[in-house]
Amino acid sequence: MTPIPTPSVAPEAAPGGRRPVRAPARLPARAQSCQAALALGGLLAGAAAQAGPILPPPGTASQRFDDFYLYSTRVLDYLQPAVGWSAHAGTGQLDVIITTRSSGQTNAGATLAPYAMPDPVTNRNIAAIDDHWGESPGMRVADLYRYLRQNFSANVPTFAFDMNETGGNPDLRLGLRVDIVDGPGGAVLHTWAMDGLENTASLTDSGVYDPDALVTLPGIACAPGGSPCFDNNVGSGKFDFLLFAPEMNLGPWADGDNLLRVAWQLRDVDDGGEEITIAGRFSPDPPNGTDSPVPLPATLALGVIGALARGAGRAARARRP
Repeated sequence: MTPIPTPSVAPEAAPGGRRPVRAPARLPARAQSCQAALALGGLLAGAAAQAGPILPPPGTASQRFDDFYLYSTRVLDYLQPAVGWSAHAGTGQLDVIITTRSSGQTNAGATLAPYAMPDPVTNRNIAAIDDHWGESPGMRVADLYRYLRQNFSANVPTFAFDMNETGGNPDLRLGLRVDIVDGPGGAVLHTWAMDGLENTASLTDSGVYDPDALVTLPGIACAPGGSPCFDNNVGSGKFDFLLFAPEMNLGPWADGDNLLRVAWQLRDVDDGGEEITIAGRFSPDPPNGTDSPVPLPATLALGVIGALARGAGRAARARRP
């Protein structure tokens, strides 16, 4: 694939330096035999899997935030118009829904029926949201892993965000952490964090999420060079951002008792209706994860921030009467 330039998505300034990093958690012994069986089942089902669009490799057309890479679908649509990155994502046509404003929505659709997926958390539509999903009732890692392997030939989940900030303040601030939990009420075995702190260690290290270093999801995202610019977060019924952690390979954690818990913080919610899903139709590259960190070069990061600032400034001037 031809490398794609990095888009304009900027981090919020983070307080107080770099976060501490814990040593990687040891894989429970019972998970190793389970992993082998699940991997075999996934390979047998791979022929029937329906792979969707493949995200550009980490570091191209993306911005790194701690353990995760963030992509703007508007920028991806501009750079790859034939792919359809912001394809329709109305409720009822989504994959695994984590949170939605549509009260009563379930994860019991035809595609998900063979898998035990907990229902989504209802978005409370308030300015500051702190919530979580996947622990009670539990999202078994084994079930999510089977769903990804058998339907998309992937081990790594891709998270999709559909934002709904249609007023005068389209920016949102987000923090996200994904934990592997040793059964209901059990210890945290591994953490992947999305926050505004720089992670200079290997992405495979299990780290500590910083709730005070949130990431800004901009209402205006610009292509490389600062033009053209696009509206994000505008309640379009389409995905605005795609997010994944390259080392979130669920295979080694697909033990019968392990749970996947997703916790998030949203700030500056003005209009509400934000949705977060696990969208198997978009696969990372490579879809089975990688053990090598792919840092965003400092020169590219500076270009991203500068382009965003230019685009946001033009947008602000355009709104003035």
